[in-house]
Amino acid sequence: MNRLIFVFLLIFISFLQSCNNATSKTENANFNELYKDYKLYALNEYDSLLHFYRKLDTIRNIDLAFVNFIRKTVEAQMLYRQSSYDKSNLKYFQANDIIKKFPAGDSLIAFNYIGISNNYLDRSIFDSSFYYLNKAEKIFDLLKNKQAVSQINFNKARLYFYKGDIDKSLEIMNELINDTSNLHLRFKIYHLKANILGSNGRIKEAIALDREIISKFNSGENEINLSPFYNNLSLCFTQLQQFDSALFYCNKSYQIDLKTKRSQNISANLVAMSEILMQMGNYSKSEEYLYNAINEYRKNGNLDRIYSCFLLLNEVSKRQNDFSKSSVLQDSILSFYKKMNNAELDRNIELIKIEYETEKKNHEIEIREAEIEHQRLYLVFILISFIIVLLFLYFYYKYRERKSKLLSLEYEEKVSRMLIDAGQKERERIAGNLHDSVNQKLAVIQMHLSAFELIQPEKTKTVNELLNNAIIDVRSISHNLYASELENGLIAALTQLCEQNNFINSTMQFKLNYDLNGFEKSLKRNTTLIIFRLTQEITNNAIKHSGGTIVEISVAIENQYIVLIIKDDGCGFNTSLMQTDNGIGLRNMMDRVKMINGFIELKTETGKGVEYKIVIPL
Repeated sequence: MNRLIFVFLLIFISFLQSCNNATSKTENANFNELYKDYKLYALNEYDSLLHFYRKLDTIRNIDLAFVNFIRKTVEAQMLYRQSSYDKSNLKYFQANDIIKKFPAGDSLIAFNYIGISNNYLDRSIFDSSFYYLNKAEKIFDLLKNKQAVSQINFNKARLYFYKGDIDKSLEIMNELINDTSNLHLRFKIYHLKANILGSNGRIKEAIALDREIISKFNSGENEINLSPFYNNLSLCFTQLQQFDSALFYCNKSYQIDLKTKRSQNISANLVAMSEILMQMGNYSKSEEYLYNAINEYRKNGNLDRIYSCFLLLNEVSKRQNDFSKSSVLQDSILSFYKKMNNAELDRNIELIKIEYETEKKNHEIEIREAEIEHQRLYLVFILISFIIVLLFLYFYYKYRERKSKLLSLEYEEKVSRMLIDAGQKERERIAGNLHDSVNQKLAVIQMHLSAFELIQPEKTKTVNELLNNAIIDVRSISHNLYASELENGLIAALTQLCEQNNFINSTMQFKLNYDLNGFEKSLKRNTTLIIFRLTQEITNNAIKHSGGTIVEISVAIENQYIVLIIKDDGCGFNTSLMQTDNGIGLRNMMDRVKMINGFIELKTETGKGVEYKIVIPL
């Protein structure tokens, strides 16, 4: 029964745990996929982020808190692109407050710290930017994420560059180049380094670095990473007024971006080539590239970039002295300016709407979390109720088992008492018959024989001796069957037994020690009878077999038990005899004591005497 209850309980708990684990694993896997999608969208413009934000409303099978974390992070990214840096930081902090409740959320918090650092960097608040980069670095150090630490050091190099500490920025990048094995990060470091050199008038060094990287990786799969370096060369040659070379390298960058379908880079290169062609006086080609760039930007709905393209087209028209075209373009510019203002207004409205929806979703999340908590409490209640029922069944079973044992013991004790009482009554009946009938008849026979004593004295004397012996034996048997001494109490009976044994046996001395603490009168008759009979049997065995000189009998009350100890200094015996026919008497004694819930302890060795300890409950 115990094992069955335990197995049921274990199965039930395992079932609940497995359900929770399975759900948790599924949610974690889905969340990781969702976070990867977010990282891709985070590289794009505001409208792409807004599209992803709307997509979050359709997400299922992910913990609402996880979804809310990504929602807050996307809001922070959108606000960053709107230059609302304080609001963006607030969203990052709210996102971190959500994810810190979950295990393994430290890396996500660290990535958001990098976003907060970028907000401060764009406002030129360098100390705060450094502070949050360092917080992110500490987390990644603890997580032993070397790649993330290298990325943070790259961000520090950028930060030093924007701060104006060029030497420190170059020092960090040189250390990173030697330390990191991440090729993607190495490309980013080389690109930043070339930008730093070019923007600080070190054009030849920048050109040499760009050409070194292009020469080293101008084959295989790494060729797709060379677009920024061709773009750098184009900028450098533009500064040197070498427009043919500038156009050549810008076109190389453009071709690579076409292969990789990087829409933002394609548009940027088209605009850059248009500006170079305008400097070269090739206005028709410049216009063609600008219109191509406008078409590319329209795919992404990027009004800001389209507006800047129309401004460049107007500049080309002015350089051609084509004022009619310039007038038309100015109308287009005005139209786009209005669209941009409307778009800006729509974005602001959208952000306000997002704030409202966020509050609404937060309220829904709170309700959902309360429901989940209620369900958890309900499950806990079911589990506790189940455990209580099992415990109740267990204790009820133990109670029934104990009650059954008690009833069985009571029945056995009652039967044993009945057997003892019946045996004692039969002994009394036989003893009475021997005393009142047989013994009396023997006495009459002895009286009649006395009449013949004068006629045949010798024969009569012999018969009298035989009759006397028979009368003594009958009295002895009658006495053994019925212990009349017990009528005066156990101690009186044991005292008389010791006196009789001392009188009969001149070579063996019997001693009695007792301390019943006033419990003698409350002893049950069965108990006193069994103790007396056991003492008789053990002392008789000592007389017959021990060959000792002293037999000590002790009777005492200890902790609601009567303890009888009988020991002699005789020859002892081998306890293996208990397994043979010679041990039947001892086994019978043990059985008699067991009938009244007692037990016997026997200590003996050959040549070292015998000690019996008999313990019987009161």
